[in-house]
Amino acid sequence: MDERARFDALLVLLEDLVEANAETPILVEGQRDVAALRELGCRGAVMTIHSGDPLPDVVERVAERCRAVILLTDWDRKGDRFFDEFSSALAHRGVRCDRSFRDKIPAYARAAFKDVESLPSFVARGLARWHGKALEEHRASLAEDLSHLAARLAEEFPHQPLPEKRRRHR
Repeated sequence: MDERARFDALLVLLEDLVEANAETPILVEGQRDVAALRELGCRGAVMTIHSGDPLPDVVERVAERCRAVILLTDWDRKGDRFFDEFSSALAHRGVRCDRSFRDKIPAYARAAFKDVESLPSFVARGLARWHGKALEEHRASLAEDLSHLAARLAEEFPHQPLPEKRRRHR
């Protein structure tokens, strides 16, 4: 796979991340990672590991809110350690951790970066180089695509009120 094909595959993967985040929260290391994901178009819940609270408190807070999370820590030793600790602790609390995005992103980027906060600049450079557009333009077209999809699904599956429950008389 050549460099452009890897970049285009990364774009598709990041679009999948944006779509998945609509329903599943993402757990990242810090606020810069949150900002990076927002820049890429994620609009769902994004929570941070580094909240100033001890690990058990963070795990408790996540477990109270979620049954599943996308765990997206950095691709360095510290990020690996956080991933192992949190995925294990969350699993013990019954929270499923999706690691697929964390596993696939570096395969397409070929070690171009080691942290989540570097994703937007990497994507912006690739968009300018191979697609001749800015990150903001790509993010806007992604949002437009998602709204068209939502409208098409709403037409295909119109809302129908649930039938009223009938009380059984004894």
